[in-house]
Amino acid sequence: PKSERENIAYLLSVMRDVSAPFGVVDPGKPNIAATRWRSVIDMTRKIYFFESTISPNIVWVDLHRLDFRAGASVRKLDLVKQKDYVGDVSNKFSVAKPFVFLTPKM
Repeated sequence: PKSERENIAYLLSVMRDVSAPFGVVDPGKPNIAATRWRSVIDMTRKIYFFESTISPNIVWVDLHRLDFRAGASVRKLDLVKQKDYVGDVSNKFSVAKPFVFLTPKM
């Protein structure tokens, strides 16, 4: 590729080719599930790219713009109420409660 942009585009195009179609159901193949997300991570620039199969947009998060320090507030990107993000969503994260893991019952 001639640029980082082309590189991301190439990777996503290959992933689209091998993704299981949205809504696929085959009773004879119960282990096949529709692809819900495709993601590419640029480890050098620390940018996480993703796309949902129910949205036509590419979205990315610049991890340099998030606060990962100890004591920083927990934040989330709402993908339920807001489904049509596009582009850089690094500033769209809102304060959230931490995820609570269930404890095993003995």
